Amino acid sequence: MTDTTSIVDTLQRQNNLLASIQQCLSNSTAELTALVALLTAGLTVNTSVPTYTVAGLPASAPLAHLAFATNGRNPAEGVGAGTGCVVVGNGAATWKAIWSGVAVTA
Repeated sequence: MTDTTSIVDTLQRQNNLLASIQQCLSNSTAELTALVALLTAGLTVNTSVPTYTVAGLPASAPLAHLAFATNGRNPAEGVGAGTGCVVVGNGAATWKAIWSGVAVTA
């Protein structure tokens, strides 16, 4: 009878352990969901960027601000034939093409 009792005790301990693990996972999921809700409450992300010609880009180029230069030149595009590129402000007065890191030209 001790063998049966031992097996039953072992199964009960395993069952209790599984229940504890399940509760921990459930709590973790709920806590993570609550944390995400707190972090994203009222958070809005602007995924659009302002559009300008190269000549029309603002005189100041705030650090890390993005814009799209509609006539900015990409590799192999000649003067006056730019098809547009994303530019980033350098914190001074220069807008740089993201792909090259140099001042954007038309």
